[in-house]
Amino acid sequence: MTAIRHNEGVLDAARDCVLAYGVRRTTLTDVARRAGVSRMTIYRHWPDMRALVADLMTREWVRVFDGLDLSDP
Repeated sequence: MTAIRHNEGVLDAARDCVLAYGVRRTTLTDVARRAGVSRMTIYRHWPDMRALVADLMTREWVRVFDGLDLSDP
């Protein structure tokens, strides 16, 4: 599995946990469990839950903007 696909899986798991538990109650342990990876795997890419949520929100907003049709005024 490439790093990008691996990170996408973790971000998908983070999204699912946030939707299920809320941002404040979601932990890196929850995300790791749902993604099927170790906590250390997540810590290699994100130092804490705040950084992971920031990347998740960036990804989700990029998806929203990619879906907009801005060519018609």
